[in-house]
Amino acid sequence: LDHATSGVLLIALDARTAAMLSGQFESRAVEKRYVAFAAGATLPDDTTVTLALHAARKGKMRPATPGEPGAISARTDYAVEHSWPHAGAAIARVRCHPRTGRQHQIRVHLRAIGCPILRDSHYGLATFKPPYDTLPLSRLALHAAAIELPRVLEQPAQRVEALEEPRDVRAVPHSMQM
Repeated sequence: LDHATSGVLLIALDARTAAMLSGQFESRAVEKRYVAFAAGATLPDDTTVTLALHAARKGKMRPATPGEPGAISARTDYAVEHSWPHAGAAIARVRCHPRTGRQHQIRVHLRAIGCPILRDSHYGLATFKPPYDTLPLSRLALHAAAIELPRVLEQPAQRVEALEEPRDVRAVPHSMQM
């Protein structure tokens, strides 16, 4: 997880398990589900963002130009769960399923389609201007809600969900909570 992202975090306790999990992530056998709050009303209700990424300066990623050497494929499926107006602008609660596991993938993809994640200091600086700076959020509005693992060694397939909401969003109306 990115430092500012809340939610499920998977940690292997031994090298054998770590190697097995790494292989499952690389083969895309692990399903991940995130919830984000994004600025803007331009999101279609349900779609896929397929946009190659490229490493940028200071550990960031950026959309790659067509045919650019070093570009890596990336795909994020998303669905708008709810949207509402806020002080003349719009906010959407978005369920995201990254189908590839690229660094900052969801953050770059939502920014690229004009709906950056709220309070994203790397990819959403423009969204801190009014009216978004009046929201009761003090951190990146991205939450790793669930992860589904196939069978790992002797362990059966399982789903792990983050049930507790982040502390600083409890003051947000229920419809906006992660």
